[in-house]
Amino acid sequence: MANQLNLFERIFYILFQSPLFIIQINKNELVIIKGKLNSSFLNDCKEIIDKADIDNGVILGKLNYLGDKTIKGTFNISKDVLQQIKNVWYCK
Repeated sequence: MANQLNLFERIFYILFQSPLFIIQINKNELVIIKGKLNSSFLNDCKEIIDKADIDNGVILGKLNYLGDKTIKGTFNISKDVLQQIKNVWYCK
């Protein structure tokens, strides 16, 4: 995993440890770094990412201390995009 992530992304990962999944966005392609995700969720994420015209970044999905699903993303991914991904994740 460490070989695939740059320094900023490694720091981001450390700050939000124990994610259920990590998706790296690299030139509009989604790469699963950690976790098992179904293809329908990935396809929906790809659509959201394409519409938002995001070229790179990292998205983390995890459970908070109450067990609720939360989504975190790098600074270049807007809260609106993260909310759309979170809504898709809740439905899957």
